[in-house]
Amino acid sequence: MRAKHNVLLVTNDHVSTLTGMADNTITVSALDRTKVKINGQEGVGRDLSLHAVATGKEYVHETSKDDLWFFFDVEVASNPALAGVAGFTTFVMILFIISYWNSAGSSTALVLVALQILCFFCINPYLIALSDWRNFMTEEAEALMHSSVGMNKALKSVLTLIVLLTISIFAFLMLKSVLPDRSIQDMGDWELWVAMLFDSASLTLPFICFGLYTSLPLQVVQILASFPFLFMIFFSTTFSPGAGLEGVKGLRFLFARFYLWCVIPGVMEGMEDCPKDNLTLYTVLSGCLGLFLFLGLQGVLYVVEMNKANAAAADFKALQGSDEFKQLQVEMKYVHTDGTPCGFGQTGVDYKDGYEATATEDTTITVSGGAEPPANEL
Repeated sequence: MRAKHNVLLVTNDHVSTLTGMADNTITVSALDRTKVKINGQEGVGRDLSLHAVATGKEYVHETSKDDLWFFFDVEVASNPALAGVAGFTTFVMILFIISYWNSAGSSTALVLVALQILCFFCINPYLIALSDWRNFMTEEAEALMHSSVGMNKALKSVLTLIVLLTISIFAFLMLKSVLPDRSIQDMGDWELWVAMLFDSASLTLPFICFGLYTSLPLQVVQILASFPFLFMIFFSTTFSPGAGLEGVKGLRFLFARFYLWCVIPGVMEGMEDCPKDNLTLYTVLSGCLGLFLFLGLQGVLYVVEMNKANAAAADFKALQGSDEFKQLQVEMKYVHTDGTPCGFGQTGVDYKDGYEATATEDTTITVSGGAEPPANEL
């Protein structure tokens, strides 16, 4: 273990046994946290000491099929949230059948609006829980180191999209059962389902993006993810075709609901500038617009973070070249005076005077807070 890890023991008590075992003793002052005392050397910068002890490599989890089975077992096979969504969706669709049975073809637009709202309410409880899931999953994965945070988020995203797809298929079948077949055929049948799916996706994807791939709290996630729904009401012109100021009306082409309305007989005639060709393509692209914008923002933030990381790496490299850093590493027996590594975990490593090391004992750095220990403990 000594060859791979630096074990930091943080204690407020000066235990002589642990101090004797330790290769180094770091004393943190209760008055000035910016300076520490290392093996009797006063006034060492806190940041410098942190870099000096950070000689190992960061832990990187290697993904395996066990992670996939663990996710499936916890999030699919034994997840009550999915059963809750399924039960609630079934209940809602039964009420929809009862309430809208034998609807007239002239009421297609109204029935479709009602169904899309119901679909949103069916998946909304699952979407709201994403930010809380992200928090406890990240804490658990980092603490137990049994799974990859990135892979879990990706799998959760796929699972959420599968739930959305399932609800959308279920809703389309319900729509076909309450409307005349002729009305469904006039709207393109499967093309109508694609339009319904991406209309729902335009309102769902923001919850996935903000809920899983940011560190924002639940309230902020709900506010930001609800903007596409609000903007659709204000700017898609689907609630009042042709209305709105000239500059504002141009925003209607950004919403999947606009293209969905362009396939409904009796409504499409009142919609302004409905595309004659590639209607399904426009619906798909506009439905994913929020995702594209989020990915663009994440790309910008990634570049900013990379620049910060490169600057930090450059500062660390400059720090490693300083005489103070080299002297501190020699003092802590990380390197020899000629700059060569001491080789923790190998035979021939010197321990503190007066301590006999055994083959099973690890490197320990005792970090003490408060008053300084007696001189004989350093």
